[in-house]
Parts: sequence; C-alpha cells; structure tokens
Amino acid sequence: MRVLFILAGLGMGGAERVAALLTSNWAQQGQQLTIVAFDSPHDPLAYEFHKDVELVRLDIAAGGGSLLRGITANARRLLALRKLIREKRPDLVISFLTKVNVLTLVAALGSGIPVIISERNNPAKQEANPLWAWTWLKLSHFAAAIVFQTETIKSRYAKDIAERAVVIPNPVEKPALVRQNHDGLVVVAAGRLAHQKGFDLLIAAFAMLADDFPDWRLEIWGEGSERASLEQQIRETGMTERIMLPGMSQGHGHWLVTADAFVLSSRFEGFGNVLVEAMLAGLPSIAFDCDFGPRDIVTDGVDGILVPSEDVRLLADAMRQVMSDEALRTRLGAAARGKAGRFDVATIVSQWDSLTKKVLYSA
Repeated sequence: MRVLFILAGLGMGGAERVAALLTSNWAQQGQQLTIVAFDSPHDPLAYEFHKDVELVRLDIAAGGGSLLRGITANARRLLALRKLIREKRPDLVISFLTKVNVLTLVAALGSGIPVIISERNNPAKQEANPLWAWTWLKLSHFAAAIVFQTETIKSRYAKDIAERAVVIPNPVEKPALVRQNHDGLVVVAAGRLAHQKGFDLLIAAFAMLADDFPDWRLEIWGEGSERASLEQQIRETGMTERIMLPGMSQGHGHWLVTADAFVLSSRFEGFGNVLVEAMLAGLPSIAFDCDFGPRDIVTDGVDGILVPSEDVRLLADAMRQVMSDEALRTRLGAAARGKAGRFDVATIVSQWDSLTKKVLYSA
C-alpha cells in the first residue's frame, strides 16, 4: 500500500504525533509512506519518523498578514499538492486538520485516489476564517471517510457527514519513565501556553488553595505565545516559588516523572492526549468537562474527576479534594491506568488498519 500523508507542518502537535506513530507502524509492515508538509526543511522535527518514511517539506509558508498573501500561499500549496499526488500516484491519501483537508480534497479531485480526512480539534472554536469551515462542509462529501476523535464531535454533524464518519481516538504511548523522588508534592499540567489550554484558569485555582497546601507546587510544562502573560499572572499571585513554567519536556512523558496529580484546564480540546498520558502513568487526574474529549476519556468519580468547564472555583474544590486525600489519589490513579489502556498504540493502529482496508476495498 502506498499512502500519502498531508499535514501543515512537522512540529509539535497532535496531528503530527499521530502521523509519526501511524507511519512508523505501517513502515514496519512494509508499506510505502510519504509525509508531505508545508513547513521548511530547516524547521526542527518534534517527533521521530521511521527511516523508511519519506518526508517532503514544501517550504510554503501560510502567507500571514494580508488577504492577498494568504490566497497566494494557498494557491501555491494547492498546485504543489496536485503535482505531488499525480507524481506519487498513491493508493490512498490521508490529511489532517480543516485547512489542509480542504486543500487536499481540491488537489485530489479527478485523480480517482481516495482521500481520508481527519479533524483533530473543536470545529466550533478553531481560529480560522469561517469560510474554511463552510468550504469544508461543501467538499467533505468528496472524502472517502472522515475521522473524528470522539463520538461527541461526530454527533454535532449532520446525517450526511456522520454516516461517512469514523471515530478513532488518538493513540497514546505509555511513557517508559521511572518516577523520580522529589521534594514536596506536585500538580502538573502540560501543553501549549495558549488561551485554549486555560492555564490562566489553573493558576487562579491553585492560588485559591495554595496557602492550605504548603507542601504542594504547580508545574505547567510547555511553551507558547502566552508565556509572558502567565508569568505576569504568577507574579501577581505572589506564587513565583510555587508555580513553575519549566518549558518543554526533555522527552516523551518526562513531565510526569515528579508528578503526584494532573489537571487538564483546557477551554476546548479535540481529544486530550496529555490527559490520557497522565492516566496511563497512574496519576489522579482532574479535567474541565470541555468540548471535546474529557467526557469520552474520564468516568467522573471513577478514574478521574470532571469539573464544569471554565469554573475556577469548582476546579479549586476538586484540586483540594485530590490534594488532601492520598487514598483518593491512589484509587483514582489505579483506575485511570486500567481505563486508559484502550488508547494504546496497537489498538488505535488496528482501527486505522480496518478503515484503510475498507476504503481501498470500496474505491
């Protein structure tokens, strides 16, 4: 099987990580795989790719700024994709994320090659011109299949889309790390330092109860555009010795090695990889019940705690409950480790295997 994957870039992100895991597994099966991205060949790779996976980085920036530059960039991307599809003649094309899905569907028109498109985030809250979402709806019927990450997202779409949609969660690797001894106790969070991830809400919640838990500190791992504003918020709370922004993790799951509890404070998600990683590591986890992901992963009170979305006071109450009760932390962590196993790589890859075989059989 010859498969062409198409992504915006090969930096840090859920789509990029899924592509790396899928192609690595399929390359070991002898499949011929090419990953096409629009970023620069000089940009660092966030994930390791199998040696037999061909990487084609087109170096076509999004344009940014003016409307004309954006249109020009996307026209160049479209032409480059169409040329590659004709040259490679893959058996199947798989693309990720709304804008890339639109460009891929247009590029593949008339080729006779089936296209699977995959959406990875909350479609209602993505920072994109509404024209992209409208165009996606009009073009989606050209897709051989549409992959969503949760049943909740699938249920938000009309019948004609839902009928061709398949729910495949993200594959999550269990971190192969040994827990490290550390002073005190640590609540961790991880992700891009961006408004979506709600770390400002988490900082506010921790500040509400920090005086009652002097042995606890908060670590928020990641980098992003909101670092400066989060640092300012931490200074304003007087918590510079208790709330840390240590930056990027040194490796997969390294942020878990000194953790005693985990919080997902996102305003919205497509799935919530870090939540599953924390659960696989046996951490008691608290998550905002945002759209989408947490409710499909956590059973409230059984293997984690769900809190009404963006309610800082109730988040602080849930954190207080977990931080004050070691037995509860142990029970939630043990249940979480067992529940999260359904997202292991082998299980999810087999679901993609079934989908690709079905698409190729009916093409």
